[in-house]
Amino acid sequence: MLADNIKNSKHKIMAFLLGFVSIISQIILMRELFAVFCGNELVYAVFLAGWLFWIAAGSCIASLLIGRIKKYFSTIYFLFYSFCILLPATIILIRSIRPIIGMPAGEMVSILPICVITFLIVAPITVVFGMAYSFICGFSVSIQNNPSQTDDISKVYLWESLGSAIAGILFSLVLINLFSAMRSAFIVSVLCLFAILLIDDKKVKYLKMKMLIRISIIAILLFSSLVPAIDRLTREIQWKGFDIAEVKDSIYGNIVITRSEGKISLFENGLHVFTAGDVLISEETVHYPMLSHSGPKSVLMIGNGLGGGLQELLKYRDVQVDYVELDPMVIEMTKRNVPDADIKIIEDKRVHIVNQDGRAFVKRSKGKYDVVIIALGDPYTAVINRYYTVEFFKEVEKILNTDGILSLSVTSSENYLNKETKEYLRSINTTLKQVFSDVKAIPGDSNIFLAGGSKSSVEIDPDMLIERLKNRRIKTDYVSEYYIPFKLSYLRINDINKILGVKGDINSDMRSITYLNNLIVYSTNFNTTFRNIFEKLRRIKFYYLGLIPLGVFIAGFFLNKKTATGPISISIMTTGFSEILFQIIVIFAFQSLYGYGYYKIGFIISSFMFGLVLGVLVAEKFYRYDLQKLFSVYKKTQMSICFYPLVLPLVFIYFGDFIFVQRFMGLFATVFAALPVIAGFIGGMQYPLATRIVSIINNKREEIVASSAGMLYAMDVLGASFGAFVAATFLIPVYGIIKVAIFCSMTNFAVLLLLFCNEKLRENS
Repeated sequence: MLADNIKNSKHKIMAFLLGFVSIISQIILMRELFAVFCGNELVYAVFLAGWLFWIAAGSCIASLLIGRIKKYFSTIYFLFYSFCILLPATIILIRSIRPIIGMPAGEMVSILPICVITFLIVAPITVVFGMAYSFICGFSVSIQNNPSQTDDISKVYLWESLGSAIAGILFSLVLINLFSAMRSAFIVSVLCLFAILLIDDKKVKYLKMKMLIRISIIAILLFSSLVPAIDRLTREIQWKGFDIAEVKDSIYGNIVITRSEGKISLFENGLHVFTAGDVLISEETVHYPMLSHSGPKSVLMIGNGLGGGLQELLKYRDVQVDYVELDPMVIEMTKRNVPDADIKIIEDKRVHIVNQDGRAFVKRSKGKYDVVIIALGDPYTAVINRYYTVEFFKEVEKILNTDGILSLSVTSSENYLNKETKEYLRSINTTLKQVFSDVKAIPGDSNIFLAGGSKSSVEIDPDMLIERLKNRRIKTDYVSEYYIPFKLSYLRINDINKILGVKGDINSDMRSITYLNNLIVYSTNFNTTFRNIFEKLRRIKFYYLGLIPLGVFIAGFFLNKKTATGPISISIMTTGFSEILFQIIVIFAFQSLYGYGYYKIGFIISSFMFGLVLGVLVAEKFYRYDLQKLFSVYKKTQMSICFYPLVLPLVFIYFGDFIFVQRFMGLFATVFAALPVIAGFIGGMQYPLATRIVSIINNKREEIVASSAGMLYAMDVLGASFGAFVAATFLIPVYGIIKVAIFCSMTNFAVLLLLFCNEKLRENS
C-alpha cells in the first residue's frame, strides 16, 4: 500500500525535491556571487535574470524532447544526480573566477564583467533545473488516466513551489546560522541523493547498492575534515595573493581578514572596510568634523571605527562615542586579530558599541549628538547609498544638537575632477542642502562634506582649526598645523565651491541617483561604454516608456487574430516580468530601509514561493469551471497585477516614515520581506489557470499537454529574466521605484485590455 502511494506520488515528491534543491542552490550561489563582486546589488538582478533565462532554456529544450523520450523517470534520475554534482562545482568556480579573469580580490569589477560572468556561470545548473521541471510534467501526465487533464501538472507546480518555500525558510532559519555555504551545498546534495534513491522502484539491487556506496562516501566527506579543507582551499584561491588570517560566513555577509606587513585589513562581502593603522584616512575622517565643532562632547560614528577612527576620537578627553556596527562578528574577528592595545580602545568605557543597523539606530535614537560621522566610504552599493539620501539626512538632522555637524567622505581627486566625478559630488552636495543650511566641502583624494543645521555652524577657517587643535592638545601626524593650511587653502576651497555651485540630482531612497553616479564614475576607470550608454538612457523621458505597453497591445492584438492562446502566453510573460520586477523592487527597497538584504534574501524568495503555493491551491477550486468562467477568473487575476504595483510605493513610504513602524523595526522588517507573498499568490493563480485554459482549447495527446505546460513555464521565466535584468540595470536606477511601479501597472493594463479583446477564445467557449 505504501509502495503504491509512493509510486502514485512520485511526480509530487520529485517536484517538491526540485523546488527544495533549486531554491537553496539559488540562495547559496547568489550570496557567493554577491561576495565575489563586492556586495553590488546589481548581482541579485543579473543573477535572477540569468537563472530564469537558463531555466527557460532548459524547459524549452526538454519540451522539444518530451515527444521523443519516453523514459521520463530515468531522465529525471540522471538530472537530479547531475545537479548534486553541479552545485558544489559551481561554488568552486565562482570562488575561482577572480584569478581566472585576472582581477585581484577586494577590487571593484566593471559592470560588464559582472553581468556577463554572473549570467553565464549559472547556466549549467539552471538548464538542468529547467529540463527537470518539464520532464516531471511529462512524467505526471504519463501516469494519468486522462492525459488531457492538467490537474497533475498544476500539482507539479504546486509541489515545486512548496519545496522552494520550505527550502527558503529552512535556509534562512537553520542553514545560514549553522553551516558554511560549502557545507550547506554538500548537505543538500546528500539529501537529494537519498530522496531520489527512496523513490526509485527499480529492483536491481546491485545498482541500489552502488548508489548507496556513493552516498555513503559523500556523507563521510560531509562530516569529516575534508569539507572545511575544501572550503579553505577555495577561499585561498578566491583571495589569491592575500595572506588570509581568518574567514567566516556571517548571517550578514562573508567576512575576510587579511594580513600584510603586520597590518590587518577587513573585507565584508568582498568590499574593503578598513585597514588597521591607516592613519591618514582615520585622521581626516575624524579631526576635520571634530575641529569644525566648537566643543564636541557626544559623537555618533557609523563605519571605520575599528580601522583607527575610535583611536582618533578618544584623543578628545571628554568625548563619549556611540559606535554602530551591524554585524557583531566584525567586532569579534577584529578583536582576535589586532594587538592588545587596539582591543583596549574598543573596550574603552567612553565607547559604546551598538550592534544594529546604523540607519535604524538613527531613526530610533533618543539622544542628541554634537558630531555624526558617516565613514562608510563611497555608495558602491544600495546598502551604503541609503546613508547618502535626503531621507537619511533628515533623520540625522533630528538627532543633532543645535550646532551639530554631520560629516561624510567620498572618493574624489586631489587635482582634477572629470565630468562624472563632478556630477557625483554635486548630487551629494545638492542632497545635503535640501536639509542643512550650512554645507561645506574639503577637497582632496577624499572629498569631505561637513553639514550643519544652522548658518555658519561649520567652521573650516584654517587658523581657527589649528588653534583648536593646539588648545585641545591633540597629537596628529597629518591633520596638523603644517598640513591644514594647504588642505584648506583659498584656491582649493574656491575651486570646489565653483564645481559644487552647479545643482545636481537629489538622491533619495526611491531613486538612488548617487549610487548610479558612483557606478558611472568607477566604470570610467575601465572604459567609457557604460557611461555613454547611461547618458543616452537618461535622456529618454519617462512618458516614452508608454510606447512599450502600446507595442505589447498591438503585437498581442494581431496575434489574437491567429490563435486563441496567444494573449494567454503574452499575459504569462508579462506576469513573469512584473513579478520579478516586484521582487527586485522589494530587494532594493529592503536594502534602502533596513540594509541587510544579504541576510533576508532567502526569506524574501521563500515568501514569494509561499504565495505561489497559496495561489495554486486557490486556482484548483476553479478547475471544474467551463472555459468562459475560467477565463473570467483569469482576467480578474490580471486586473490585480495592474493595481498591485501602484500600492507598493505607498507601502514603502509607510514602512519608512511612520514612528510606530520604527519602534518595532525588526518585526516590520520581517513583514516587509514577506511582501512578495502577494505577487507570488497572483502568479500562483495565473500559471495553473493558463495551463488549464490552454489544455481545454488544445485537448490533445499527453506529450502536447506536457509540452504546452513546459512552454508556458518557459514564457513565464523568460519574461521574468528580462524583467530582472532591465529593472536593475536601467529602469530603477534611471527612473526610480515609483515611476517603475507605474510603468509596470501600465504594461499590465495593456495586457488586460488585450484579454478583453480576445475574440478567438470567446469563439472556443
